[in-house]
Amino acid sequence: MVPASWGWTPRENLRYTARLNGLAAAETEEHINVVLDQVGLGDRADGRTDTYSRGMLQRLGIADALLKDPDVLILDEPTASIDPIGVVEILALLRQLVRERGMTVLLSSHLLDQVQSVCDRVGIFSSGRLIGVGTVAELAVRFGDGAAQLEATFLGEPSGAAEAIRNVAGVESAALDATSGTWRIVVRPATESVRVREEIAAVAAQRGLRLTSLRELEPSLEDIYRTAVASMAADPTHVGAVA
Repeated sequence: MVPASWGWTPRENLRYTARLNGLAAAETEEHINVVLDQVGLGDRADGRTDTYSRGMLQRLGIADALLKDPDVLILDEPTASIDPIGVVEILALLRQLVRERGMTVLLSSHLLDQVQSVCDRVGIFSSGRLIGVGTVAELAVRFGDGAAQLEATFLGEPSGAAEAIRNVAGVESAALDATSGTWRIVVRPATESVRVREEIAAVAAQRGLRLTSLRELEPSLEDIYRTAVASMAADPTHVGAVA
C-alpha cells in the first residue's frame, strides 16, 4: 500500500480508504481503532506516515486491507526490504491474524525459510505452473529422496558413539560435525525414522553413552523447491499432476 498522502496520519489514510469503499461512517472510527491495534500501530495512529519505517508502512498496508473485513488476505513479498526484527514482527502478525480472525492468508514469496516458518500449506510454482502443494512434510515425501535426517548430540566425545549409531538397522550414514559436536544421521527409508530414534536411544543407554538430544530435522523447503523444479524439468508431464 502507498499512503494517499505521505503527510497524512495512519488514521487519516484509513478514513480515506473507508470513504473509497463506502463504509458506514458511524462504524468507521471504531473499526479503524481496532485494526490499528491489531497491527500494532495504535500508539502511532496520529503520527505522520512520512516518518514511518518500511515495516510500519507494511503494517499500515495490512490495516488498510483489514478495514474491509476480508476473508482472504493476499500478500506479495510482505517482508521485502524490512530489517530482521521487522521481519519477525510481520510474520508474527500474520500468525496472529489467522489465529484471532480465522482468516486465510495467501503469501507469495521467494524467501522460502520465511514461508516454511509461517505457512501451514505450501504451493510450489515453476514456469507459471503449480507443480506441488501440501504441507512441507508432504512435499518432502513427494519430492524428497526417500530419506530422513536425524541430529544427535552426546555429552563429551564418547568412544563407541559411531559404532552404536551406524550399527542400527536403517542408518545409511552418520557423520560427526567436529565444530558443533553434532552427529548428522541419514535414515532410509524415511518411514523408519521413529524406530531408528528409539533404537539409538536404547543402544546409547545400554552402552552408557550420554545422549543429550536426538531429533528429526525438518526438511528444508529450499531443498524441496530445487528438487521439485529439477523434477519438472526432467519430466514435465509427471510433475504437472498436483496432489
